[in-house]
Amino acid sequence: MKRVKTNYHTLQVLKTADPKLRKAIISNCNKELVNCISECVMNVLNGNIKLPGCVTRKLQKHKSPTGVCPSPRKRNLLYCVGDSCCPY
Repeated sequence: MKRVKTNYHTLQVLKTADPKLRKAIISNCNKELVNCISECVMNVLNGNIKLPGCVTRKLQKHKSPTGVCPSPRKRNLLYCVGDSCCPY
């Protein structure tokens, strides 16, 4: 929770930014912001944050079967940000 509070303004900018600006911010961000985004994602995946049904339906198309890792090319695109990579 502390990470989210310290990076609150950056997360707000990411939420409202167009895709080009969002990509630029994420490619030049520090490790703390990457950990903050990872923490938010893990909270959503673990069910700690409840999402409305319409958001859940939109995210269903991105769901992959359990135990299947993305291809190495996709993994590099999805998980590597700048100099650091997020673990699965």
